[in-house]
Amino acid sequence: MQNLKLFKMLLIASIVINIFIIISGSMPLDTLPESLQKKSEMIIIIELILGISTIVLWIVSIIGLWKLKKWGRNLLITSVILTLILYIIDGVVIMNAWENMFSELFMVIEGILISMSFSNGINKKMS
Repeated sequence: MQNLKLFKMLLIASIVINIFIIISGSMPLDTLPESLQKKSEMIIIIELILGISTIVLWIVSIIGLWKLKKWGRNLLITSVILTLILYIIDGVVIMNAWENMFSELFMVIEGILISMSFSNGINKKMS
């Protein structure tokens, strides 16, 4: 029972931290140097498609994990893989210290959620 309570608290923390990432990362593009503002249209389209897909998958996976569904775990793993692909495509990333701190914390919590979802206590309760 204690593991399930911690698992659900981490799910809520994941949502809150993701909101903090969005708030702290909203930086106007024109504050960047011109060389970093230029990207090819193809890369922007790919990043947009992957980014929206990742966000939708993440939201659905959090709902599935809250309801203790195995497909929620699979979707969370898929969204993490898509995020890694986005990191590779993105290249140089500029973010402020707050956004970086929340992003790192978010990634750690996502890893904990994935590992907890495979643990005996929670895995047995998943359907």
